[in-house]
Amino acid sequence: GKRKTYEAMRFRATLSDSATFTNVLHVLEKLGQTCLINFRPKLVNFYLTEHFSQSGQAFAELPVEGIFSEYRIESKSNNEIPVLVNIPNLCRATKSGERASKVVMKLTKKDGRAYMTFEITESVSIVQDVPVSLQPIKKLDEYAEPDLPEPEVQVRMPNLGALKSVIERMSSISDVLTVKASSEGKLMFQVETETVTVRTFYKGMQVKDSEEKVEASARMSIKKFQKLLHARVLTAQYMLACFVAGQAFVLHIKLRESKGTVTCYVPLLADV
Repeated sequence: GKRKTYEAMRFRATLSDSATFTNVLHVLEKLGQTCLINFRPKLVNFYLTEHFSQSGQAFAELPVEGIFSEYRIESKSNNEIPVLVNIPNLCRATKSGERASKVVMKLTKKDGRAYMTFEITESVSIVQDVPVSLQPIKKLDEYAEPDLPEPEVQVRMPNLGALKSVIERMSSISDVLTVKASSEGKLMFQVETETVTVRTFYKGMQVKDSEEKVEASARMSIKKFQKLLHARVLTAQYMLACFVAGQAFVLHIKLRESKGTVTCYVPLLADV
């Protein structure tokens, strides 16, 4: 069948920073395979659709002007277009555009199915169709960020590349990771068994000077924590570890040059 455009819904944009777009997808892909993306006039929002208690959740918000140029969107729902997409499929298309001179994304339909079509201009032109499933706006409510209280403690995260090797060694000792932090900027990662305890300390990680000393602790699956470390591919202005008492460990990332934010939630294990 031939590609057609939708009548009451139009989306066409030039992807000017496909590296950031692809890297954000890569981080989400480590946490789940399916993603709801809501294209809006000024922002693009990503919602990872795995169930929180099983694997955690992740959200990203990228400003249109940081990632796209020549952006045009129209729909009957406030000019928003939410689509469900398989992340690896979308990654393949955006990655092949990283060295291209131009990448145009547009919503098309073929044989009654919706696609995000990528027109990639290099020495030769490539067209890739990524199947998407159009969603009603009210579907967004199901994917809202968890409504959590303010974190007790927030500290800066150390370099994730260096932390990765620390955590890899720890994962051979135990499946459970304990992370502790204080408002004075101390951060500790710990695993333990009946016979051995291994800890790694960081200091000077405070976000702001605090009046009183507040401490927080979080126990989680070390495998789930390791998945967050893929965020090292992002060029971040800062990464914060946020401790929400008894509920979640949250990694909040602000991208450089106002390119947006990525937030990942890891569910906690009950204290033994």
